[in-house]
Amino acid sequence: MRPRAVVTGAAGTVGSRVCDRLAAAGWGVRGLVRSPALPGAPVELVQADLGDADALRVACRGADVVVHCAAALSSDRRMCRETNVEGTRHLLAALGASRRARFVFVSSVSVYDVRHGWSVDEQSPQWSDDVYPYGRSKVEAEELVRSDDHGLAWVVLRPVPVLSMHRSSFWGPLALERARRSAQPQFASRTMPFVHVDNLADAALLAATHPRAVGGVFDVVDGHGETRAYHEALAAATGRRPADPPDDAPAMRVAGTRIRSELGYSPRDRFAEFLGELARATVTPES
Repeated sequence: MRPRAVVTGAAGTVGSRVCDRLAAAGWGVRGLVRSPALPGAPVELVQADLGDADALRVACRGADVVVHCAAALSSDRRMCRETNVEGTRHLLAALGASRRARFVFVSSVSVYDVRHGWSVDEQSPQWSDDVYPYGRSKVEAEELVRSDDHGLAWVVLRPVPVLSMHRSSFWGPLALERARRSAQPQFASRTMPFVHVDNLADAALLAATHPRAVGGVFDVVDGHGETRAYHEALAAATGRRPADPPDDAPAMRVAGTRIRSELGYSPRDRFAEFLGELARATVTPES
């Protein structure tokens, strides 16, 4: 029998590509979505909210791997807690003490408290207060995943900004909308760590299958681009250029060596390719 995976957020930027990648690798994939939608891969679509414990138990039954991609990327504390923390708690409870399943949690490098420095790796200090609600919610969700309470084999992935032209992409179409409305910088650092969504999907497959992945926390980064170049691509599409970070702004660096050395992650640099797609995007003028 082929292995079976459940992917939350299956209609989203990351989840849809994870579904594609797992299906292409021969997995049976069940995609969880909040409302009816059709991701690009041949998956079994299940409508289930992260707050519905009964629906989650049914959806996760028989899974070999659960890849938890669903998240709220927001500055709203309540939304972050309900989705990122409580939603993860409900999903873990739905799986119970199933030692068969591997739980891959797609977290974020936003867990790192950059007040301690903008060069980070998996051991860097994390947010311990609510100054940054999204980052703090991911810290708390990770703590749930990494606890011994649920008995699951777990893996944590911490991606940097994800490059994608999916309609819900924070750094793609949604960034174009923000740039059209505001001249504020889209990224606070002079350098922009990045991971292409297709490469992140490859990392998720490694996390789901590699024997050395279990119990590991891995930053996922392809490379570091120039924020100025990213802003130029936004300007080409919108006609409005966001302000570049000042010359004395920090240059963020994410090591990303562990996932390469331990899991064999070997991404192709697609920063220039993505910037080209972004620059050529069609932006509907504001009414």
